[in-house]
Amino acid sequence: MDSLRGADLPHDLYVGLDLRLPAGSEAGPYFRAVGVAPGGVIEGRGLPGYSVRLGHSGAVSVHSLNHPDNADPDPVARSVPRAGFDANEWHRLEGEIRGSTLRVWRDGEPVLFGMDNARAREVPVAAAKAGSAAGIATVAPEQPVSSIEFRNVTVRKARPQL
Repeated sequence: MDSLRGADLPHDLYVGLDLRLPAGSEAGPYFRAVGVAPGGVIEGRGLPGYSVRLGHSGAVSVHSLNHPDNADPDPVARSVPRAGFDANEWHRLEGEIRGSTLRVWRDGEPVLFGMDNARAREVPVAAAKAGSAAGIATVAPEQPVSSIEFRNVTVRKARPQL
């Protein structure tokens, strides 16, 4: 996974972006990570944070950044692929992490995740202890990372729950 330098931000955070993906790639925001220099490692043993990835099939997955080096573990939550999804078109991916909950929207619709043989719109995450960087992460083993396009990136403090 590659990334640009994340900025130090509040632990409760919203990140939204438009993206267009080539075949075989995934991309999306990461939250509560450690700040690193461009190209630095944001995932590995003992590192905090989560990434949200939109795949070229329209499936969305949530991954812990805390895992053994050189391994991409199974996601902590995954949606099903979206019928009729065209990765060559622009799509909006939004995530909001607040306390011990992560919520995600794909093209304005809440994402329904499969976890522990159940379906949920909220993914339980570890409460923030360390790490307050956010950014955009990409996975493109078959394509140059530069082939993933982004626009309309929004980063802000999460809104208080009503």
